[in-house]
Amino acid sequence: MAQSYQVPGVYSRPRSRAEGFPRVRTDVAGFVGIAGPRHVGEAVVVDDWQSYVATFRTDESGGPIPAVPGAMLDMAVRDYFANGGRRLWIVNVAPSVDTLGPQQLLNRMLGIDNLTAWHGLELLLRQHEVALVVLPDGTPEAELAREVADADLLLMCYAPITRAVIEGATRLKAIVKYGVGIDAIDIAAARARGIPVVNVPAYAEETVAEGAFALLMALFKRFKPIQQAMQREGWIWPESRWLASDLSGKTLGLVGLGRIGRSVARMAQGFRMKVLAFDPHVTAEQAAHAGVERCDDLGAMLERCDAVSIHCVLNADTRHLLGVAELARLPPHAVLVNVSRGQIVDEAALLQALEAGRLAGAALDVYGQEPLALQGHPLSALYMMDSVILWPHLTFYTHEAMQRLEDDTLARCLEALQGLPLTVASGDPRLRAQNQGVRFVD
Repeated sequence: MAQSYQVPGVYSRPRSRAEGFPRVRTDVAGFVGIAGPRHVGEAVVVDDWQSYVATFRTDESGGPIPAVPGAMLDMAVRDYFANGGRRLWIVNVAPSVDTLGPQQLLNRMLGIDNLTAWHGLELLLRQHEVALVVLPDGTPEAELAREVADADLLLMCYAPITRAVIEGATRLKAIVKYGVGIDAIDIAAARARGIPVVNVPAYAEETVAEGAFALLMALFKRFKPIQQAMQREGWIWPESRWLASDLSGKTLGLVGLGRIGRSVARMAQGFRMKVLAFDPHVTAEQAAHAGVERCDDLGAMLERCDAVSIHCVLNADTRHLLGVAELARLPPHAVLVNVSRGQIVDEAALLQALEAGRLAGAALDVYGQEPLALQGHPLSALYMMDSVILWPHLTFYTHEAMQRLEDDTLARCLEALQGLPLTVASGDPRLRAQNQGVRFVD
């Protein structure tokens, strides 16, 4: 499997190519999480809720062990058995939530930190007789093709999965994206070979919507310049340059009214904002059901906006959807939020508009070229602007979202390894056009 978890360093466990497993059996589910002080770093099987309690919630003398504050594993296990689940593997990666830092905990969950023993997702996969091969981002295409030549499953995040890689993987059963965006996968090449491609679209819908709205509030309330002034001066007094704005009564334009866009709309309505949306794939009735006015003309919508938030996929139709002409139709007091994909906006035009004062501000979590460097990047000048908030592509990154991502990713991997149809929950037409090895859910 090839992956990218945006973790510094290379994490790999060398194994002989001759090392093998019996043919895969994946009829047992597994959870990775924080279960408390017992059986840390082990893979333990339980057959029901009572078995879980006896294993993880009871000490050696028979006394109760309280649930771990902040962990969600107990709830997940209880729900699993309550909904008809049977045997379940549990991998306990830590005794408590605060034992490890957030990044270290995520690495432990995934099995990619520097422990000498198998652990996390990697340990769980081994219970299903699956060997895990981890490759870093930036692996050259030729090397990647060699490494996945005998792979049954390809799990990836950002590494480009090209036609050459796909055509060379003669045993490949599926490609699973560890996240949402599938731009780095040659979907046409996968379809030509009958290899299903699936992503995990729903793990961070509310999470990203919350992030987008938080950035919007920060722009309106001038959080960045006021905080910077406080750090410099210790205290500031009311004067015109610190005047902020109310959200109530303002008009928010959404570019894209999918699940994330609808969540943002609901939040904005809670602040008594008027919400407009441009989305050719949404009917006026569907927009109205969400309390949103649908606009057929993007430019006309932009003229009415005090703020714009982008929530559409990147494809040939949306690349530079907001270019010079579109940005020019925004009122000078308007602000822009982008947590979707950097290339949906003509970033050079955005920079010019901000520098010229034709746009009051922007909050960005995504960029056409990542990472955003302090120097030498086409957008480096944004770092010096008080009117701009820069976020390092992290609006998706919460404890809860990462747990959902891990759970859904593992479920898709096990479907592939069992030979079951892969569940496609995304509305992306590129995935919906597949007709082999998939099943669709709304």
